[in-house]
Amino acid sequence: GKEKLLKEVIEAIDHHEKSITWKVIGGDVLELYNSFTIITSSEHEWTTSTLIYEKKNEDTPEPLALL
Repeated sequence: GKEKLLKEVIEAIDHHEKSITWKVIGGDVLELYNSFTIITSSEHEWTTSTLIYEKKNEDTPEPLALL
């Protein structure tokens, strides 16, 4: 795929849930999405990434390339 750049800030760190929330504040990703947040959480040897986003329109693709 095509290389995408983004600028993000850490919005929250939850030690109890072992998760970190990043909010995208700039970059190529915001050309397609109004908002974009990434949450990672860890349990034992597993890490889960959750993408929360709002598309600018219906034709905007799902962000599967970012996975």
